[in-house]
Amino acid sequence: MQIDELTEKEQFLCYIESNRDKWVLIHIYDDDNEACITLNKVFNTLAIRYPHLRLAKVLPLTIGMSQQFKMNALPTLQVYRNESLLGNFVRITDQLGEKFTVDQLIRFLSENEIELGISEYRISNHGDDDITGFDD
Repeated sequence: MQIDELTEKEQFLCYIESNRDKWVLIHIYDDDNEACITLNKVFNTLAIRYPHLRLAKVLPLTIGMSQQFKMNALPTLQVYRNESLLGNFVRITDQLGEKFTVDQLIRFLSENEIELGISEYRISNHGDDDITGFDD
């Protein structure tokens, strides 16, 4: 599976509409933001582990967000299902910290009643083998 790069506002809207029966996770990001780099790495792992998820990223200016939003609100994670916005987590690092794993993100979403259709998923309390690398 892949992470789609949305480069136009219309593409952003169509992406949400065209994936009606799927979980859609959209990362509003900036390449120069360390926490956004972490969420991109988490998305890469999600794409491999859970190919049923639709994952995309978009720059804030593409969807009409302000420079102020870019400076203060990233990374933002939006979660959609059937065109409905079920989660809008602005500056998600306020809840997860700057360095977080796939397991921590899934646990956080579950705590916010977003299950992503991962019923077979078991959160392990050991062997956090997919902690993203922070020394690069």
